[in-house]
Amino acid sequence: MEIGIVSMYPIIKDIKYVENCIRDLGYKPYVLDLYHGIKEKIVNIIKRSNITHWIFTGSPVYVTDKNAPQIPLDIYKFHDKKYMMICYSLESIAYQLKLPISFRQDNKKEVFEMQINNKKMKLWRNHYAYLSSDIDIEPLEHIKSYNRECMILYYKNSILLQFHPERTYDGIEFINNWIYNLT
Repeated sequence: MEIGIVSMYPIIKDIKYVENCIRDLGYKPYVLDLYHGIKEKIVNIIKRSNITHWIFTGSPVYVTDKNAPQIPLDIYKFHDKKYMMICYSLESIAYQLKLPISFRQDNKKEVFEMQINNKKMKLWRNHYAYLSSDIDIEPLEHIKSYNRECMILYYKNSILLQFHPERTYDGIEFINNWIYNLT
């Protein structure tokens, strides 16, 4: 089974953790580069593809920068696809939906623990931007927060994560559960 990976990184090799995670789980990664690609081309590739599960990666750029790549919202026309939006990708969706994104002065890099499906999980986060769990975030569905920051949200046929599941054992298990519809 192939899993699609859409890179939001300026340097394509930075997706190595996501790519290795998918391989370690026994799947074949199919990589697209949105940062340097053309949105419409990527939308057509996803539309025509037999791949049902697509992971959009994080990125070190600020989502509000003029030249920052944005996820094409046209992907949500394809109801037979499932998407996982990691960190920057969550921010891209929120930004395009005109939700208030907060920024902190210093990057927050840490392993933290969060209860998910009755299991305490160790997860990795690395981000400046975030959605406060104290605000109204419709049309996103807020599921889990940590220190008043939204960490897991749903939007249409996607799960949005403000952490990097590919960086911890528990996070990799989370990805596998998502693939098997257990998350």
